[in-house]
Amino acid sequence: MNFTLRQLSYFVAAAEAGSIFHAADKLHVSQSALSAALTELERTLNTQLFVRRKARGVTLTASGVRALEQAKLILRDAAELSVTCSSTELAGPVMLGCYPPLASIVLPRLLQGFGDLHPLVRLDFVECDQDVLQGSLHTGALDVGIAYEWGLPAGLDRVVLYEAHPYVLLSEDHPLASAPTVDLADLAGEPLILPSTPVSQEHTLSVFHDRGLTVSRGHTTTSFELTRALVGRGMGYAVSVQRSHNDRSHEGLPVVVKELSPSARPVRVVMIWPSRVRLARRVRELVEYATTLDWGVGGMPPEPPR
Repeated sequence: MNFTLRQLSYFVAAAEAGSIFHAADKLHVSQSALSAALTELERTLNTQLFVRRKARGVTLTASGVRALEQAKLILRDAAELSVTCSSTELAGPVMLGCYPPLASIVLPRLLQGFGDLHPLVRLDFVECDQDVLQGSLHTGALDVGIAYEWGLPAGLDRVVLYEAHPYVLLSEDHPLASAPTVDLADLAGEPLILPSTPVSQEHTLSVFHDRGLTVSRGHTTTSFELTRALVGRGMGYAVSVQRSHNDRSHEGLPVVVKELSPSARPVRVVMIWPSRVRLARRVRELVEYATTLDWGVGGMPPEPPR
């Protein structure tokens, strides 16, 4: 079995483009050369990778779908070998995916800190919901992701960055704002401002379900800062695991933080990647670096000096 890396790269390009014409244009080769390379690859592997239809491009067969995943891994390993042999320093791209509610907490420290240590590594990121994040990890579009462990399926290796403990956000004039702690049972009849992202909303509701409590739903928001702003105006309360050094909303209204008593189950923030994937050295170093950081309370380290 003597396929080449060039054939694999042509195969991946055609599969992703869904067209011999567009793949050839992207690779700056002739359509005939690309088509011949794909035919030779199919002969070598003794399987049909594509269904070719005139004017409709190419579609992967079941064998092609399986081969595409392996081809991407082989090409990634080959690229890693080239980088390793040509330089003693870490270099090359790393694509990081992050669940949006966590992005402002974890990404700035990772990007700056790891970038200072390894300036030749091109660390980039995308924000995406956890289902998209998981899919992108399995297709190889992302090298590693950061997410809540809540709801993650099997097949993902992970390291824990920190645990985030649920707490309550109240307005300054709320009757419980001066209490040392708050019992969720005392809030269950008031409007609860919920996050719109599925994982965050499911986890928030689970905090009540664990206590056998029902909630009165208030507004639903996509933004932690909008949640804080609505709470500051007394339009409801919120239960969150995100934390902020700022005790006021963007409008300047006070927002009061209260710990829960009894406390609720924490949710773990994890860095994840597919179990079947061998991480490139630069990605392994990023994972190790992330685990050495002091994430403080719920991802909120001590406030930096001004």
